[in-house]
Amino acid sequence: MSSGSSSREPSGGRPAGEKAADGAGAAPLDPALLERVVKQTLAAADVQDESTNADLQRLRSIAHRRKGQNLVLEPVVIEMVRAMLGAEFAGLDADPERFREISMKIARALLDDPVSCQRLENLWSRLAEG
Repeated sequence: MSSGSSSREPSGGRPAGEKAADGAGAAPLDPALLERVVKQTLAAADVQDESTNADLQRLRSIAHRRKGQNLVLEPVVIEMVRAMLGAEFAGLDADPERFREISMKIARALLDDPVSCQRLENLWSRLAEG
């Protein structure tokens, strides 16, 4: 990752890779679910037939709405994660607070991992070009 990555800061000014304390009352997330969601989100960057992929269309919609914005935790990466969770993980949004918590944890995990972060940056750049 390049030294220009300092632009990825959440709205609170903390670098995107820096971890914040989680709420003490929150139930633990199923690690297998988290891993599955992260893998599926990253797989969007490797899709060959982008024009027919519904997930990619949702991501393009976010890129269009957020045109010119850097890849930041809030709101960009969280919106991308929510878009990817949508169809595959229907029902998660039944509890808005839980859905927000899951989305935030996934987004942070993606940004904390250098390989995942680079893939997201590449995907965001490609989406911005389209």
